[in-house]
Amino acid sequence: MAATASTSTSPARAWSDEPGDRTGPEFTNPGRGDYHLQPIALTAPALAAINLKPDALARHLLGHLHAGTDLFTLPDLRHSMTAGS
Repeated sequence: MAATASTSTSPARAWSDEPGDRTGPEFTNPGRGDYHLQPIALTAPALAAINLKPDALARHLLGHLHAGTDLFTLPDLRHSMTAGS
């Protein structure tokens, strides 16, 4: 599943659909627009059809999906990816 923010998305293992559970300037600054969470299938076609950011993450996930990897068997990407990789 992914959380949709404007035109980009971020992958998530689980998320709450309660607006009060979301924090950060993207949610508190009305000038940044509306954020609506949408479930997105963890398949290569579904992820390729959205504007997943950062690009390095999109390439990483799509590469694993094309190889048939179960994404939930990967290490926690917050700790294994660095900016620009």
